[in-house]
Amino acid sequence: MRVAALLALTLAGTVVSNLSWARFPQFANTALLTPEPTSFSQCPQFFANGTPPAITPRAQFQELCYEAFAVLHSGTTKTPVYVAQ
Repeated sequence: MRVAALLALTLAGTVVSNLSWARFPQFANTALLTPEPTSFSQCPQFFANGTPPAITPRAQFQELCYEAFAVLHSGTTKTPVYVAQ
């Protein structure tokens, strides 16, 4: 009984996951899945007045421009420091 319930929940989660992904076709682009190191100057459309934030450059920070947003990523904490959409 428990195995059947676990299997049903797993399958339901897969269906819901696939449906939620289908609602946002702009995120289905493979360019979003494999970011290339970039500079915020290459994607000014995400920042107010086309001006990215003034951030002191650090070796562990990496600026990434995606198709739908830009992110300043910390290699130390493995988390975003700044995100603009």
